Amino acid sequence: MSLKSILLLLFFLSLKGLAQVIPSDRQVDWTEALQSYQFKNPSTEVNVIDFGAVGDGINNDWQSIQNAIDFFEGKLGAIYFPNGIYLIKQPLIIPDSIVLFGDGASQTSLVFNFENVSANCIIFKRNQENSFFLVDDGYTKGSMLLISDSAFLLHAGDVAQLRQKNGEWDDKPISWGDFAVGQIVRINHILGDSIYLEQALRFNYSPELNPQIRKVDPIVNSGIQCLKIKRIDQAETGGGANMLLSYCANCQIRGVESDTSAGSHIDIFNSLNILVDGNYIHHSFEYDGASKHGYGITLNNSSSACLITNNIFRHLRHAMMVKTGANGNVFSYNYSIEAVRSEWPNDLSGDISLHGHFAYANLFEGNIAQNVIIDHYWGPSGPYNTFFRNRLSLYGIIMTSGDSTTSDQQNFVGNETTDDSFFHGQYALTGSSHFEFGNSILGSVIPTGTIELNDSSYYLTSAPDFWNNEIVWPSIGIPNEPDSGSIPAKQRFIEDDQLALCPDSSASFVPQDYSADFEVLIWPNPARHQFNIQFSEKGEWNIKFFAPDGRVILETITEKNINFKLNENHQTGIYLLKIWNKEKVITRKIIVVK
Repeated sequence: MSLKSILLLLFFLSLKGLAQVIPSDRQVDWTEALQSYQFKNPSTEVNVIDFGAVGDGINNDWQSIQNAIDFFEGKLGAIYFPNGIYLIKQPLIIPDSIVLFGDGASQTSLVFNFENVSANCIIFKRNQENSFFLVDDGYTKGSMLLISDSAFLLHAGDVAQLRQKNGEWDDKPISWGDFAVGQIVRINHILGDSIYLEQALRFNYSPELNPQIRKVDPIVNSGIQCLKIKRIDQAETGGGANMLLSYCANCQIRGVESDTSAGSHIDIFNSLNILVDGNYIHHSFEYDGASKHGYGITLNNSSSACLITNNIFRHLRHAMMVKTGANGNVFSYNYSIEAVRSEWPNDLSGDISLHGHFAYANLFEGNIAQNVIIDHYWGPSGPYNTFFRNRLSLYGIIMTSGDSTTSDQQNFVGNETTDDSFFHGQYALTGSSHFEFGNSILGSVIPTGTIELNDSSYYLTSAPDFWNNEIVWPSIGIPNEPDSGSIPAKQRFIEDDQLALCPDSSASFVPQDYSADFEVLIWPNPARHQFNIQFSEKGEWNIKFFAPDGRVILETITEKNINFKLNENHQTGIYLLKIWNKEKVITRKIIVVK
């Protein structure tokens, strides 16, 4: 086992050692959504204007953007979109290692107009060519070892897709829902016929359903941040995501405003460790649910260990959706308001939605939303979906009844329902073998007597980095008074304070290594509150930091890494950082967003 695997195991065991109320056999290691995420910040950036983009909202900038993407020839790089409106009339196809970023959602807009054709706006996708091969043994929940005669087809570091045929639970069969149960995993190492995994399995697979695995070649280390995406044309038929990710790993969407979509705003398939945080996602052309009309973020097809956190959702049918075997994902500390659907009553829509086809072992923690609805439109959801310390402010928590199957073995701990109007504030469960503890339902604790809840989180050991110190953590559920606590995403919405939150070092994940072709790491960039300068070489470095008007803001000599605080005097703009020693001079643009 690698050192990383050992450390993750010890971290998980430290959580287990806190006597959590949910039995360990009903949990999975949700820390993987945070601890296994890795992202290397690009050191090289280009300005899309230098490739011919105009940014006037009139001229089609698609070709210029494509030229900027092609410039990197598959190498790690960032494409900067300065203040402007960039009209785009064809889908953008984003390859490996490309990050699109702007001056913030209020300054930089990518506006898509496909003249009413159904299409996705921004696509992170790679078609897969490898074949599946059978797994002979080892496919039980908690296992990190699979046995196969074809293990030699995989190698250490590979990303792989495990799956099996649908079982008797599938009472709503449809071709796109085949092989719903699965998991996207990373290979630790291979030894003979043994396949050692970085992640434990989250489900007991069945030999009669032919478990199988293959190597996948994902899009990695790509993303979008600090800009607005808007679809302005409604598809005549079908839909189309604003951002589609298929077979991706370690990619991110951060500080993006997604305004009006023809389908799901963010649609994720067969992907591993996707970070979606600090975004503002709102409105759709339609809310009837067809072609994912009115969906916010949808996790599909065994997508695994993704972290959806600190986002704001508004006026959507399903803000947060899991389906078709999505598993091990974390939706945390998100704020959803104005749930809406086409049918009457218009606000009876699951802004937290489990939509069948056996999504399992997902964690919903600390969210403030309108309604949780676990429906059986596409059959049952799988076990161990966990609802922990969420507040539901409208109809509450509702499970429907399936035709012949039910969504059994869910976990409900520390949730609140708060609206005591007629038919609101419900806690209506179907199915069997659920775990329930300390749920405050219109002020009454269910089950009776479960009044002491000390569990704070099922994936964190302390408050998340973006937490406002003025808000108690955890803020929802007992022993807090019902409907009393808040979360940072709700505060941003109430205060109308940068609804799409550009990442800064208080919420960023620090890269663990350096690219071989540069010596200085600067993050975050764009920056809001502060940025960091980290050196990969020891020695004395000279630093000058220039304001947009050329004034020298900082001049120093250092042998240590630097954290530079930005204050009210540092206004939005492009700053210049010059770093040098006896052998080299490095210049970098720093985008400050206020």
